[in-house]
Amino acid sequence: MIAGPSRAASTLCWRWAKSSRAALEAKGPSFTPGFLAMFCADAGRPELALDRCAAAPEANAQDWRIFGPRARLHLAAGRTDDAIADAAASLGLVYFQPAPHFLLSQAQGRLRQYEAAARSFSVAVSQAPGLLPAREALAETYARFLNKPEQAAVHRAQVMKMRDFRNITKVDPETIETLRPENRPVFPARPGANTPDARAPVIVVSGLPRSGTSMLMQALAAGGVTLLTDGKRTPDDDNPRGYNEFEPATRLADDSSWIACARGQAAKIVLPLLPHLPRGEAYRILLIQRELHEVLLSQAAMLQRLGRRVSTPRPRALAARYASQEGIVARFLARRPGIGVLPLDYAAVLSDPLGTARQIAAFLGQAFAEEACAAAIEPALRRQRA
Repeated sequence: MIAGPSRAASTLCWRWAKSSRAALEAKGPSFTPGFLAMFCADAGRPELALDRCAAAPEANAQDWRIFGPRARLHLAAGRTDDAIADAAASLGLVYFQPAPHFLLSQAQGRLRQYEAAARSFSVAVSQAPGLLPAREALAETYARFLNKPEQAAVHRAQVMKMRDFRNITKVDPETIETLRPENRPVFPARPGANTPDARAPVIVVSGLPRSGTSMLMQALAAGGVTLLTDGKRTPDDDNPRGYNEFEPATRLADDSSWIACARGQAAKIVLPLLPHLPRGEAYRILLIQRELHEVLLSQAAMLQRLGRRVSTPRPRALAARYASQEGIVARFLARRPGIGVLPLDYAAVLSDPLGTARQIAAFLGQAFAEEACAAAIEPALRRQRA
């Protein structure tokens, strides 16, 4: 049975479709009946849908755009053999069509042709990896009918990862408000004070996860700054040039004894840990901010590539948490005016590497290779955009 919206909405949609027919006919005489057939089906009027398909001119009876909608209608009406025939006819004309492959596999499954159904499901998910119903059905076919639990487990794991990725990247209107740049704290730039004995300052690179801190560390190294790293976290697909982390920095809240070792060097410290910086040192913080939606996308993509289930909160809660952490750090810095801060915008860093390098050089007030620093900033590494 073909489900549809309310009768009033169906009527409105149908009137719109009829009024659009002239524009559709410009795309070709056979396009219009196929489109209107699908509109009839989606609007809850299956009684007209097949008539619209039948309205295709005889000269275009072999148009793939007619067979696809008709196969769907036959399948919904229980005419399995007709659905297989029309889906196969459409694919015979244009093979790269995930939807007809999916329809064909469903029809083959109804006829208990499970090996054929699995092949068709496989083609559908290879052409459209994000087609979750097809991937779920393929896993079910492997598990229940073909006794292939290993293949079923692979596809079920893929389904879980894709659902998790969609959950964390789904943004509702309230979350959008949280994500707006004007709703985030502003970190004013300031030079920072030196210690009475003029000891070398600790250079800190900070930001939220997936906000470009590794990129900044690489840029500093290219500019001539010594990095405080231990090499324990090796490069991977998410950070092909390395993370440049120092494991004790992740435990700053419990142990800050290592800070003295960082004088004159750059250490990466995640944003929420900044309030645990001990007094008695001179600090120069390069604080990078990225669009929160991009942060969420990048984090989810990283976890998906690692093959881990995304266990982080939904976007609204995660965005609120990040905004709260930024607010806490803003208040901390207001209480510690001696800490130097250079706020950087992730997008601006990528769009103007040399300008960024000059800002950093002026902020640090030491010998710095600006052009080398700029050359180390690679805009191509930005793969997630808001």
